[in-house]
Amino acid sequence: MSRRSTVVAVSTAVVVGLLLAPAPVQHLTVAGAHPSAGSPSPFGSDGTHGALPATSHPPSTSLAVVSTLDLSDGQQLPGNALPKNGVSPYTDLYDPGTGQIFAADYSTGTVSVVDPTTDQLVATIPVGTSPLFLAYDSALGDVFVSNQGSSTVSEINDTTDTVTKTFSSPLPPDGIVYDPILGDLYFVAGTPFHCPVSPCTAALYSLTLSGNSGVVAKVLPLGGWPYGLTYDNGTGQLFAVNYVADSVAVIQPSPAALVTNVTVGEGPVCAAYDPGSGQVFVANEDSNTTSVILDSNDSVVATVPGGYSPGGITDDPATGDVYVANYYDANVSVVSAANDTVIGNVNVGVYPWGGAFDPVSGDIYLVDTGSNSVSVLAPAQGNAVVAVVPLGANPGALVYDGGQNELFVTTSNTVTVIAGGSGQIVASVRVDGQPSALAYDPAGGEVFVARTYDNSVSIVSDATNTVTATVPVGTDPEALVYDAARGELFVADYLSNNVTVLDANGSYVTSVPVGDWPSGLAYDSGTGAVYVSDELSGNVDVINTTSDKVVATVPLPSGNSSRPEGLAYDPARGEVFVADAADGAVDAISDSTYKVVRTVGVGGNDSNVLYDAARGEVLASTGRGASLVAFPDTGVGAAIEVGVGAGSAGIALDPATGTIEVANTGQGTISTINATVPVTFRAVGLPSGSNWSVATAISGGPRSNVTVRGAGEVVVQEPIGTFSYAFTAPAGYALERVTGPVRPSSSSATISAHTTLTVRFGPVELLTFEAHGLPAGANWSVSFSSAFPYGGSPGTFTNSTNGSSLVFQVVPGPWKFTVTVAGPVVAHPSHGTVSVGLRARTLVVRFTG
Repeated sequence: MSRRSTVVAVSTAVVVGLLLAPAPVQHLTVAGAHPSAGSPSPFGSDGTHGALPATSHPPSTSLAVVSTLDLSDGQQLPGNALPKNGVSPYTDLYDPGTGQIFAADYSTGTVSVVDPTTDQLVATIPVGTSPLFLAYDSALGDVFVSNQGSSTVSEINDTTDTVTKTFSSPLPPDGIVYDPILGDLYFVAGTPFHCPVSPCTAALYSLTLSGNSGVVAKVLPLGGWPYGLTYDNGTGQLFAVNYVADSVAVIQPSPAALVTNVTVGEGPVCAAYDPGSGQVFVANEDSNTTSVILDSNDSVVATVPGGYSPGGITDDPATGDVYVANYYDANVSVVSAANDTVIGNVNVGVYPWGGAFDPVSGDIYLVDTGSNSVSVLAPAQGNAVVAVVPLGANPGALVYDGGQNELFVTTSNTVTVIAGGSGQIVASVRVDGQPSALAYDPAGGEVFVARTYDNSVSIVSDATNTVTATVPVGTDPEALVYDAARGELFVADYLSNNVTVLDANGSYVTSVPVGDWPSGLAYDSGTGAVYVSDELSGNVDVINTTSDKVVATVPLPSGNSSRPEGLAYDPARGEVFVADAADGAVDAISDSTYKVVRTVGVGGNDSNVLYDAARGEVLASTGRGASLVAFPDTGVGAAIEVGVGAGSAGIALDPATGTIEVANTGQGTISTINATVPVTFRAVGLPSGSNWSVATAISGGPRSNVTVRGAGEVVVQEPIGTFSYAFTAPAGYALERVTGPVRPSSSSATISAHTTLTVRFGPVELLTFEAHGLPAGANWSVSFSSAFPYGGSPGTFTNSTNGSSLVFQVVPGPWKFTVTVAGPVVAHPSHGTVSVGLRARTLVVRFTG
């Protein structure tokens, strides 16, 4: 307990009182020491490299998330909060047992549950990594989800909204369906694009549920890239779309056999069965058409032209209409199953994909992958969008604007502006075409935004937070870097395999051919060069910004399997760090020799990297779902893994405060990371073997709660700045005071380096105030406050009674008191200081008048 919790009631004549509310906690700022940039490297000068594995330990200076900004509602939460925002929804499903909609959220590894009666998000269920497709088991009343990233299938109890079982798949599973006749689940697996092994043999698998166990078995090999899967209730057959073969495999499930392959349009991805017409509708993503297969003879009877990149298909058996989501058109084509023609188009959210039909309301639920929402269409109201259920925001890139002290963050078709210091959202700038990268021009006070799907770059004024110009660049711009010395912007055009150079006004300067799939850029202020990571080529190109020519190409240690992405420049050592997503490492390239001088293992699928000059550290987002790794730029010393939100992606540094901001793509949040240092709490005054505990908090939220046995000490990591603490003493003891070099109050301390605080406990004793001469029924009270200079209770504590005595338990020492009584009665003494020793004491209060 804290000092204010040392007064407790002990008898029927005593009024209960506890003094334990901690003082308010201030927001934190950073000022951290760092390892010397000139420390010798453990690697040879010949450019050879070694690997330093990532470990987690409490060094003299560490890192911790001190606050989390929830982009769905703009609320700033204490500590490493994980709001239940489902983002990047991929497919959804109607559950007839509960009447709810389940949506698989690819980025978060969760399934969102929406109540159709209120159109509200009611639950978020953690499943495996990268969930894609859903199926409903009508016999069990459970929902099954295929988790592509973890090669598992999760079984969800739709009553409790919890995962009850998890089944392993030999390969990453994709489409999944339930066969109500056989009572089995089927899924396809082995799409080469998602397969972690080579060669990858695609197949149909069954999940047979018997008792409390489940058996996964390979039932039929499949060629090509099987992806979507649907069940035909009329024939009892399965239809598996084959993306690269431009066909649909018709499968008899038992005994498992391939009936035929039906040729459809280019790049089929999803299929849906319409029971009214006995037809299977197949979305052909690459030919922008929908093929219609008649299940009685397994032949294509119609090809329906549609929008740009059709994906998910939803059948409405009540109207006989089929809804085809057009991914890049942000709309849905309504196809009549009666005549196989488009009868209308409905605008929905950004990048619509999967859909589900609610037979109770007759509504269609479509997941908007880019908008992180679910659109509700009402066929009875002319297919009007009657509701949009938000599932969160999907942040990606970050950049700090020193002129305005603001942070710019890309989300779905917007750039969110966050005020530095307060962490409040101050503006939202509409930027269509999937904004993917940012760069800041300090001279012009402008922020450049890469628009991936529009093949352009927008210029945003940071004074007005408006788009002032949009200029075309190459195909699929993925990264930006600004050369302040020359006043030029470099744009990595991912699919054009070039870097477009613009001046500060957005005018075209030139285009520089580079390797395949440039995905990252970094500017070297020491040499004036621009570094380009070529993701597919597996190397890093160096561009001379004077000649706008590639002057060097740096191979990475993993060779052809390398997948370089994010880059960062370290001016202290003259090195460029590159995140290699293929081997979970960060490579350091010398800008004088153009050679890799060392490799630091960080684990995971690292895609972004940042250099922190103040601490002399490199930070990498691992992509493991919820972590960031920091390590010294020298490569000497252990790496620190910091827990953040799901899907850590973009990283930015606020040089004004030294805080690090991380965009959590899968969580829809921004994590603010601060430096921490050790704090030692050393207890004295307790008997051997007794237990005590200390609870600390940052930004108003709990951080740690450690129980210690005996009169020993405990060391905890706390953020630099102000934090609160509270203690719990063993029975018969209470906190007397806290002392230390930082002159702490009773419940908080401000620190900047390793600090030791002495926590003194003392035995509690009874103090009785006994009333003499008090009129019958009169009410009186005693107010207490500590006379200690530090560690005492701020404010006062009051107990009252109409009885003859008030009894308290207090620790030894001086206590200030005030006696109050109503009416003309006067207390003697009415105030003063009472000293309590190691034995019970009674103080007589006489009342007159």
